[in-house]
Amino acid sequence: VANETLSREQGRAAVEIRQVYERVAAGLLARTSDPATRSSGGFPEMPERTALLHARRYLPWVHYLAGRPAAAAEARPAGAARCPAALAVAIDVAIDGRSLAQCDAARRWRNGTAAKLLAYALAVYADLAGWERSREMIAAFEAWWGRRKPRDDGSR
Repeated sequence: VANETLSREQGRAAVEIRQVYERVAAGLLARTSDPATRSSGGFPEMPERTALLHARRYLPWVHYLAGRPAAAAEARPAGAARCPAALAVAIDVAIDGRSLAQCDAARRWRNGTAAKLLAYALAVYADLAGWERSREMIAAFEAWWGRRKPRDDGSR
């Protein structure tokens, strides 16, 4: 966001993706002895806001990029192309804290491919969240990605 490679909304998407992931992961590992904070099943309850963000934004975003059907997604970005590599890069950067250079090197990509994939993944999230409409950018990326020659590592 600072060097204007990503829009403010795409930066906001990265922050929300990380928060939702961390809260869901923390909730799965939490242990508590206070019965008031446990659900009837014996597990701690996920705060309602996190559960809603997870169900309404995070999961439809993951399903869209992974190419799985997302019945819960009401608004869908342009195009039918999917890009699991963009999901992997977004998780590597937003959640695991890897740099774009590390992502490019690990997959033997050149010319800033990881940066393009990250911008695309965050644009899809911002579009699904309703913060910005980047349908032209999303469609242009999906067309570019679809024209690339598939590679053995599945990344195209």
